[in-house]
Amino acid sequence: MKKIRRYTLLIASMLMLFSGASNAATVSTHPDMQQPLEQRWQWGLDRAGEGESWLGYEFSTLVDERLRVGYAPQNGNYYRWGRGRVNLLWSGNWRNGSGSQWSRGLSIEAVLGGHTDEYLPYLQQRDFVVLVKLNSGTIEELYLTDPASPIFWQDIPLLWLGQGTLEESFELLSGTMNPLLGAPINRALIRAIGLHNSTSAAQYLQQQVNNQTWGKLHTGMVEALTYQSSAESDDYLLALAQDQSQAVSLRRIAISSLPRRQPEKILSALHQLTTPLNPSLVRKEALQALGDLRHPDSTSLLRDLITSDDNVEIVLEALDALGKTGNEFDFMVAVAQTHENVRVRIEALETFTRLDARSAFEPLTGIIAEDIQFRVRKAALEELDSVPESLAVPWLLSFANQQSGQPPQLREEAVEALSEFSPTAVKEGLNEIAWGDAIEGMRAEAIESLGRLKDAAANRMLLEIARSHPSSDSREEALDELQRRVL
Repeated sequence: MKKIRRYTLLIASMLMLFSGASNAATVSTHPDMQQPLEQRWQWGLDRAGEGESWLGYEFSTLVDERLRVGYAPQNGNYYRWGRGRVNLLWSGNWRNGSGSQWSRGLSIEAVLGGHTDEYLPYLQQRDFVVLVKLNSGTIEELYLTDPASPIFWQDIPLLWLGQGTLEESFELLSGTMNPLLGAPINRALIRAIGLHNSTSAAQYLQQQVNNQTWGKLHTGMVEALTYQSSAESDDYLLALAQDQSQAVSLRRIAISSLPRRQPEKILSALHQLTTPLNPSLVRKEALQALGDLRHPDSTSLLRDLITSDDNVEIVLEALDALGKTGNEFDFMVAVAQTHENVRVRIEALETFTRLDARSAFEPLTGIIAEDIQFRVRKAALEELDSVPESLAVPWLLSFANQQSGQPPQLREEAVEALSEFSPTAVKEGLNEIAWGDAIEGMRAEAIESLGRLKDAAANRMLLEIARSHPSSDSREEALDELQRRVL
């Protein structure tokens, strides 16, 4: 009775979550939930007939709490994996299925339960729904989602099969895999299989990685393996990451999963993967993994590489990775001030500004004053618009008004940066430059910056310039800005 009530509530919640614009026309449940899932599945295929139907069931599995899974059909027309910033380790997006993301940290439940090591998985028992859209008995779409996610039902009837065991579900899905179904459906099947945290699923995926039948789906096989939480899967992914005979794309996905392991088990391997013996993309992925790890030993490795490697692309990647750790401000300042490569200095100053905008004011203004490269000084000026207004605006106004001491291009950059701050703080200073600077380009930049301010007083200033400025070019520029604001 409890199981029947649970199924009823599940179906009701799924229907109510996306009611109104789109409803499931009818719901039919299997008459005998004790039958093997494979038999219930066949019942659903037989009942589907010639029209469109949804066919679905639920299974339960242990999943690392850091994995986020949801149903998002609007994201369905592409298949890629990539790296996210901030707290995301990497994300995968699957055609005809939803994206999955790994996050950092630990839940309240984990901490209260005594789980304090964020490098170790905290497994939670979670329910998932496999939902197939059939058209004349052929699988047209396949989704895997959690029971609470809204579904776009499209007024198509639902055939509900109830609960299947983890092993039943795996056998059903792996048996459904077929090259004739096409890549989108098979990708969704692979992803669903990966969320079956079992020895059978892990072994199946490992066996299929090098099966030429699946072509470009190999990357999906490896990503699905990263969903598994077992020592065997961890060992397989670590070996794959280091296997020089494997495709770089497969190795990169395996490497991206390593930061979710205990540091002492992977640091040595990641270090080796950053060396010049590896392809550039493998090196870059290993650097990002070191940054994701956020461990004292991994940050030390990144710092050493930044100061010693002669491959600029690798150094830039290491800077980006180190910036994700969030506590390397002083090191980034030193790199921005002393590194011999212009691109590296620019990347470093952008990174330390992102880490601490208030503290960035002094080193940025120092670089503007002292760096011999125009590109670096310009980049530092551009970053000042991220600094608190009380620090940046007085300095930028002073710099912009140094008519005999600074290159006009840098002064113009300072004027442009001023437009990013509040109108109250900058409008008078910009107006003075528009009227008083001897260089036409500076006056034009000041007028354009006034035009970007959302302020009534700026309108009046532009109108007065358009009426009375002694320079016809400045009058015309102000009139153009007024027209843009009106239109």
